[in-house]
Order: sequence, then C-alpha cells, then structure tokens
Amino acid sequence: MFQQISSLSCSIINASMFGRTSTVVSERHGSSVVAVAINRPQVRNAVDQATARRLLEELEAFEADDQLSVAVLHGQGGNFCAGYDLKELANHTAALKLDQDVNKTPGPMGPSRLHLSKPLIAAVSGYAVAGGLELALLADLRVVEESAVMGVFCRRFAVAWADATAAAAATTTTTTTTPACLPPPPTQRCYVFVSRSARYI
Repeated sequence: MFQQISSLSCSIINASMFGRTSTVVSERHGSSVVAVAINRPQVRNAVDQATARRLLEELEAFEADDQLSVAVLHGQGGNFCAGYDLKELANHTAALKLDQDVNKTPGPMGPSRLHLSKPLIAAVSGYAVAGGLELALLADLRVVEESAVMGVFCRRFAVAWADATAAAAATTTTTTTTPACLPPPPTQRCYVFVSRSARYI
C-alpha cells in the first residue's frame, strides 16, 4: 500500500516541478482516487492561512464529488506537516480569527474539523506534529513511514494547540478542550506501520 501512495507522491512532485507552485496540489489517479499534497517543503509543510483555506477547499471538493471514493493526504519534501506556520502567526498584522465553537469548520489548520463521509488516508513521513498531527488524526487510516515523528512539541512550553486556544480562553487547560477538536472516531480506525522505528514524542 505504501508503495502505491509513494507513487502518488512522486507524480505530484513531478507536476509541481512544471510550474504548479500552489501551496496545496491535488491530482486524480484513475476515476476514484485523489491525492492532496501540502506543498510548502521549505517550512516542513507548516500551514499558513492561505494553505489552510486551500486544504479545506480540496477536501470539500472531494466530499462533493460523487466520482471520488478515497483521498490521500500527504506532504511534499519528506515531511507531512510541522503544524501551523508560527512565523506567519508572529508577523501577521491581523489576529488569527478562531471560532469559539470548535465543532464548526473551518479550524486554524483548515479541514481538521471537517466530517467526511468518505475515506481519507494520511500518508505520514517526517514530522507530523502539533497541527500536523491534528490533520493526521482527521484521516481514517494513517500509513506511517519509518521517518515519521509524531508529537505536540508546543506542550513542552505550555503553549496550547491553536484549535484549543479559542475554547480554552485563559482559564481552561488544553487537555479539557482537545477532545472537542478531534472528529468522532469511526467504527474502525487503524494505523499501518511500514517500520518499527516510527517515533512518538
């Protein structure tokens, strides 16, 4: 399975080399599969506001397309997603608008609050941390490469997830709000490991 997903990644990389420089690149494979790639390898696929909007658009389009049966979400350049783009957050003049109701879409990462009726596969390599882990948890199936590192590094420094901050306000801990940020689990949710060396931090 991972070899098939890797071939999807290679074809999208080739497409992006020929003038397609969008921060999110999608490509159909056959009549029923679409691969959606976060294309910001220079920042380990950290998601800014524009990328979050594009991710949401792509997955909403997938949901609405009756010909598509499954989507594969992955990152370009060896990393799945390093979370929200903190440089944009620090330098952006306008505050990031967060809805108090974490069950409403969109979230800061784009589609992480979306409830899909069709299968989504996350092909995880490299870093899938903070908001990147949040996107991986959106998927029904996670195919994890041996290079994968998963975790929420910001909690080491008492920094909340962006999606938890709105509901947490100043008095509630992230721990109490994180479950509300995650989609309800389907009847079957599983991981596929291609190596025993995948790390969780």
